Amino acid sequence: MAELPTATVRFLVPAGPGYAHTGAADRAQQVALAVWAFREADTRGLTDVEVRFAVGGPGPARVGSGPALEIVGRVLRDGVANASPVLRASIGRITAELADSGLRWPAAALAELGEQLDAYAARSARHRLHRCAELLAELPARFRASGPPSLVLGTDEPAETKLRRIRLTALGARVSGGPGERRATVYFAGDGSVLVLNSRWDTGDEPVTGHDLGGRRVAGSALAVLAASNVVSETAVRSAGRALRLGTSRIGAMSVTPVGAAWDDLPSVVRDFAAAAERLADLPPKLIRPRVEAEDVAVVAIAEVRELGYHPGAQRLDAVIADARGAHARVTATHSGVCPGRLDALHRALASNPTQLSGALRRTGGELLIDPLAVRTEAGVLVPDLAADDRAGPLGPPPPPEDDPLRTALAAAESVLAEAAHRGLAHAPPTLRTRAGRTADELTAAGLRTTAATMREFAAGWTPETWTTAQIRVLTAAELR
Repeated sequence: MAELPTATVRFLVPAGPGYAHTGAADRAQQVALAVWAFREADTRGLTDVEVRFAVGGPGPARVGSGPALEIVGRVLRDGVANASPVLRASIGRITAELADSGLRWPAAALAELGEQLDAYAARSARHRLHRCAELLAELPARFRASGPPSLVLGTDEPAETKLRRIRLTALGARVSGGPGERRATVYFAGDGSVLVLNSRWDTGDEPVTGHDLGGRRVAGSALAVLAASNVVSETAVRSAGRALRLGTSRIGAMSVTPVGAAWDDLPSVVRDFAAAAERLADLPPKLIRPRVEAEDVAVVAIAEVRELGYHPGAQRLDAVIADARGAHARVTATHSGVCPGRLDALHRALASNPTQLSGALRRTGGELLIDPLAVRTEAGVLVPDLAADDRAGPLGPPPPPEDDPLRTALAAAESVLAEAAHRGLAHAPPTLRTRAGRTADELTAAGLRTTAATMREFAAGWTPETWTTAQIRVLTAAELR
């Protein structure tokens, strides 16, 4: 199987490229590129089970980095809280320039930063303080990185690729939103990768929950039906970030059937938790990875549910599941006012001898963490975000607390850096510098000396450059911890 920027090509018969399968409409071109990729891998002597490389030359010059980095510097100096309408308009213009230059991932990061600034100006719940700080570090990180431009910057990524007849298997849905709006993302496994279908509704003052959205129509079907179905479409289009559009015209028919046992046939079901954690550990830092929407969403096989408990203070449900080899992973879900039935539905599903679970996988502290999207039991596939608010009883006692000095020190550093970006380096109080120095001492005590050094340089210099270096280091250390 070859995962290309625009499509996935699977070779079904040895030495028979005529039997290759791809969902892209330009099949011949995609198969030729896939054959070229395998030949290049052989030439380079790459024999691992999974290899990743770029071909086709050094790529275009990194035009647009100057204005983009200048915008980041202005936001850091003035602060997210003080971003003017003129600055936000400049972000839109520079985003378009980056996209026109073929720099897909920096353009997407800058566009998201603009959305965050607009959300803060509108006092919207979509604004996330820590997410703003991550985006302000992502742009410089991508232009600093020395990796292949196609992976780091998204060069040569077409904006959209038309797909021919494609079969998609739903993996659940995520519902979010703030005052006056709701958003839903349905995840599909298809053609060797995971694609997402995004929808948005204006709700006004109506208190719409995830369960209420289950009856709303998406691509001609109810959201609750679509999130647990097999879909065959002849009019699908995927974007560079693996976002999906499904047509509903009569010319290009689309069929929707219950998902049934389709998860069993997926080629990427995770059955070895330890191997999955090792694969995630080998990936480049998230700040410079390709900006795809469902990067690590997968189905995992469950042999046993060992622990199940609720943290009242954090409003979080945690469970420990095990694979057939005895390795464990932690399932963690947080309460959302938009989805009041999420945790209770998830608790019931995990207590009913589930066989599989879909979710976003990540690795923290050597442990595999899963943010669940759907659970499969003998009764079928349950999507917690679309469940009704049916609180039958307590969710059980929480597991014992963890004493993790590394996590505590890194979280404190992230908090200081995020607050500095929010207030602005030119407007931050002196006490924030003191906190930055104290955080450096905590990182040193935890054994993270190099990360502590970048925090001390930031506290001493207090410039956008020292902030960026410290933020990149802290985020990467937290990810790889």
